[in-house]
Amino acid sequence: MDTKPTRDCANQIKRLRAKMGLTQINLAERLGVSFPTVNRWENAKTRPSQLSWNRLLALADEADSGCRVAEPEPTPCNGAQSGFDFTAQPDIVRSLIEGERLSFGHLANPAFATEIASIDPLPHQRIAVYDHMLKQARLRFLLADDAGAGKTIMTGLYIREMLSRRLLNRVLIVPPAGLVGNWQRELHLLFGLPFNGEPVFESFRELVRQKLGKEALRGAVFVDPTASKPYLFHVARLTVIRKADPEIPELAHEETLECRLVGVKQSESMELSTCPVEHLLLLRGGHGLPPQAQRMAVETHGQLNQAGAYLTERVCRSLAIACRKRIMASLPEREIFVHRRYDFQEAELAHARAKTTRKARTGNKGAAAELAHIKMKQRNLSNRLEQTLNIIRCEPELVVPGEPDPLACRTTPASIF
Repeated sequence: MDTKPTRDCANQIKRLRAKMGLTQINLAERLGVSFPTVNRWENAKTRPSQLSWNRLLALADEADSGCRVAEPEPTPCNGAQSGFDFTAQPDIVRSLIEGERLSFGHLANPAFATEIASIDPLPHQRIAVYDHMLKQARLRFLLADDAGAGKTIMTGLYIREMLSRRLLNRVLIVPPAGLVGNWQRELHLLFGLPFNGEPVFESFRELVRQKLGKEALRGAVFVDPTASKPYLFHVARLTVIRKADPEIPELAHEETLECRLVGVKQSESMELSTCPVEHLLLLRGGHGLPPQAQRMAVETHGQLNQAGAYLTERVCRSLAIACRKRIMASLPEREIFVHRRYDFQEAELAHARAKTTRKARTGNKGAAAELAHIKMKQRNLSNRLEQTLNIIRCEPELVVPGEPDPLACRTTPASIF
């Protein structure tokens, strides 16, 4: 090293620090200066004074002589050095600081969730969240069943506000089966709330299903104190779908109209009967299978197919018929609504046609051309009206039961006292 600080002193200090294996904090402690000062030296912002340079020369002599530099003893409360040397990119540091600042945004703006959401809540939604829900003690559950009030938006606002206040760690949302995707998508897009389940459990479940397929649904044993004979308890998801009709663009894609969870009890004699899914809540766990239930467990695959056929014919088909009847019953009202939607356009065209007809009768060629154009619009409007009516009239014919999706199969032996 030079005897005096030169233009290359920044690189010389860096090489010395690397040679001695010191951080900027350690070097600053050895020199009796602050570590921001060392940082400014190494970034060529300033040059060290002659006194500090002499100390650096002394450290260089120690390093050249092979003497090991004594490290300061770590404090009892912090055994490891932080390692911060203030050499990170300014944009990264600024982003971290901004993120930390925004995490306390609720202290400056009581309605902070509305500022970071991708939607502008309606007045009644703001009142429900900020004037009623947040002013109460921490809510343990929300029962959201008011149709059309904006349940997803109010729930998202409340969750976002509670997360900002560090008053919420875990959230469980139980929507209808057909709306799970809708809730998950809207909470993620509108409020930045991803609901991906429990990572370890979800990954393990997916791995088991990939390896074993439907065999992964077997194996759980429950004890029913009220049963005298063992039986299988199936849980399946049933759907009613509207088939796709490629000839009609509006109905070119299949759509799920209804989704329901159904339980089925299946005895050894192949007797089948539906049972509420909540029936599982009344059973207690069991260990091992009695001899009379082992054969049923082995033949689960064939019995599962029989249970699926039973659900399709007895349950799912009934759901499809009921859904078809509801659509048929609503047809008159829907047709009236369609007619009302076109009435305004028909009235406008009729008024324009009457006005233009009077001008065309006087020999006005422009009015005659406009009259022909209006007549074409009326024909197109009439065709669209008829097409729309045909679509809603043929929709009931496309309603069919979907394929049962087995979710679980449980062996339930009789209780032994």
